[in-house]
Amino acid sequence: MMMTMAMMVAIAASAAAMPYGQAKKQALFLADKMAYELNLTDEQYEAAYEINLDYLMQVDNKRHVYGSPWTRRNSLLNVILSPWQYAAYAAADYFYRPLRWANNVWNWGIYNRYNASRYYRAQPKIYVSYRGGRPANYYSNRTWYKPGKARTFEGRKFYKEREKEMHNYDKQQRKWQKEERKAYKNDRGNNGRGNWKGQGRW
Repeated sequence: MMMTMAMMVAIAASAAAMPYGQAKKQALFLADKMAYELNLTDEQYEAAYEINLDYLMQVDNKRHVYGSPWTRRNSLLNVILSPWQYAAYAAADYFYRPLRWANNVWNWGIYNRYNASRYYRAQPKIYVSYRGGRPANYYSNRTWYKPGKARTFEGRKFYKEREKEMHNYDKQQRKWQKEERKAYKNDRGNNGRGNWKGQGRW
């Protein structure tokens, strides 16, 4: 019953960026569930909270949901997570695309899976003081301990399959780009002009 009610949790939209208090609460909830599912270390958990908070504080309208703040979030999480952790993160839509715009409200997919009052970890130490703004090199210049295994055998099997799928997808993208470069060269040979931009296919 509680989970059914939580499925429709939404936040009213506004023209301004998400308030700090609201972003802080949602960033913690996301990071806590990521820590549980992805078996994050304490350092990864703290970084995931910071990265989630920075993302949410930069979203001020529906165009920003999957814009540059979202791209930056994925890039930074890819730095702090191990390959299997990132594959699992990307495969879980409630982590990868946590915020959606529908019917003029923000909707949070994470509440379809987790009870809004359930937490698995204590708040990270940085929770009280961090107000956003870490530069990207703060994460890239550190050495991260990254757990090599998922929590369960089923989880390890699932994440391994997801990682393979992502590898195959990247391989296919490279193949498409190679074909597009070839077509671009042929086009230039035919009429001296071309329009290849190397964007891949989506």
